[in-house]
Formats: sequence, structure tokens, C-alpha cells
Amino acid sequence: MNKFRIGMPVYHYMQMNKVGVIVAVEDVPLSRMHYSTEGSPSVMRKARVRYQDGEEVLHSFADLMRADLD
Repeated sequence: MNKFRIGMPVYHYMQMNKVGVIVAVEDVPLSRMHYSTEGSPSVMRKARVRYQDGEEVLHSFADLMRADLD
């Protein structure tokens, strides 16, 4: 399991050439109901990523990968 933290360099799996940094973790309300046995969640955690061009985007953690900047 990847443990993402604020300040960690990451990239979206569809844009591997665009590396950004996680600046915040936010709770976003779900747009459709999801039923589960432990109760129905009403929010989803997403990471706010700031790219080098100044753009900030909310991404799901499942879509992010760690950037190894060697």
C-alpha cells in the first residue's frame, strides 16, 4: 500500500510526464450512493496536487503514483 503524504512528489497514471506535489488531503462528497455492509460512506478522500505550472487538481489516491526523482 502506498502511503501518500503532504509534500510527496506524485504523478497521475495517465500523465506520467507531469510531476506534482501533494499540498492537501480533502474530503469530497460522493455524487452517487455506495452501499456497503459497514454503512454507507458520504465522503471520499482525495489529494490536491499542485503541478509546476501552478495548476491544482483533485485526484483520487487510486489514480496517483509516487514519483521517484533520482
